[in-house]
Amino acid sequence: LGLALNCTVSALTCWPIYAIGKKIANHRIGLVSCWLWVFLPTSILFPLEWLWDQSFAAFFLALLVYMTLNLPEKSSAAHWVGYGLLWSVAVLMNPALGILLPFFLVWAVGKRRKNFLPWRLQASQAVLCFVLCLLPWTIRNYAAFGQLVPIKDNFGLEFWLGNNPSVKRSWSPSKHPVGDHEEMRQLLQLGEAAYMHKKQEEAIGFIEAHPVTFLKFCFDRFVDTWTAAGDIPTDRWLIALHVRTPYMWFSTIFSLLAFGGLLLGCQFLGAEIIPLLITMLVFPVTYYIAHSSLRYRHPIEPVMTVLAVYALAWVYSAVFERSAPQNSPTSAHSS
Repeated sequence: LGLALNCTVSALTCWPIYAIGKKIANHRIGLVSCWLWVFLPTSILFPLEWLWDQSFAAFFLALLVYMTLNLPEKSSAAHWVGYGLLWSVAVLMNPALGILLPFFLVWAVGKRRKNFLPWRLQASQAVLCFVLCLLPWTIRNYAAFGQLVPIKDNFGLEFWLGNNPSVKRSWSPSKHPVGDHEEMRQLLQLGEAAYMHKKQEEAIGFIEAHPVTFLKFCFDRFVDTWTAAGDIPTDRWLIALHVRTPYMWFSTIFSLLAFGGLLLGCQFLGAEIIPLLITMLVFPVTYYIAHSSLRYRHPIEPVMTVLAVYALAWVYSAVFERSAPQNSPTSAHSS
C-alpha cells in the first residue's frame, strides 16, 4: 500500500510540474516537463525503493513553488491561510523543507510591496496558520521530551553522523544507534533529547578542531548531491541492475541541464525565476553540512525537471529555429 501511494503521488506531481512550467514559460515547457518527469529514472526508482517521504515531499514542494509564484497576485485570506496550511503539512512530513519558507514568503511579500499591495495582514495570516498547525505536535513533543521541539529533534545525530572522525566521504552510517551498540547504550542512558544535544556538541567540536576537513566533507557532499557519486557504491538497486555508471552520468547531466536552465531563466524570465533559484540553492544546504544522498535531493527534482526542459528548449530554439531567445518557444508566457 505504501509503495502504491508513493507511485500515485509521484504521478500526481506532473500537475504542479506542468503548472510551474506554464507559469514561468509557456504551455509547451510545462507539457514537456511532465513527460520528462514520467520517464525520469528517480521519479520511477524512488517511489519503489523508499517507503519514506521522498515522493510526497517532491509533490508538496512542487505545489508550494507553484503557489508561491501565484501568491503575490492573491489578497484573499483563503489563499494565504491555505498557503500556511500547506506549508505545515509539508514541514511535518519533511522538516528540511522548512528552510525554504522564510525565503519564499519574503519573495511573495516583496512582490506585493513593489506593486503597492497590502501585505502585513496576508503574511500574518500565513504565518499564524503555519504556527497553529504545528502547535499540537509541538505540545506533544514538549510533553514527551520536556523541552521545546517544534517538529523533530534528530538533527544533532544527523549532523554528527556527517562530521566525526569515522566519516569516509559523506557520513558514517555504521555509527548510527540502530547499528552501533555503544551509541544505542548512550541513547538509552541519556534519553533522546540529551543524546541529540550531546551529538550536536560533538559535531561542533569536531568542526572547530578540523575546519579544513569539514570543508572537504561539505565539498564531497556537494558533489554527491549533484552527481550521485556517493550513492553508486551502496545502492542495491543500482548494483542489481548494473547501471551504476549510467546512473551517475544521468544525475550529472540532469544537474547541469537544470543549472543551465536556471542561468538562462535568470537572464530571460524575470522575477518568476527567483523561487526556483531559491529552491535550487538553499534546499540542499542542510545536506551539504550534514550528510547527503540523491534521495535527499528528490524533493527539488520537479523544479530541476522544469529547468532542464527550459534549457533544452532554449538550445533547440537557438540552434534549429535560429530565433532570438525573446522570440523562442521558451519565452515567458508565449503561446
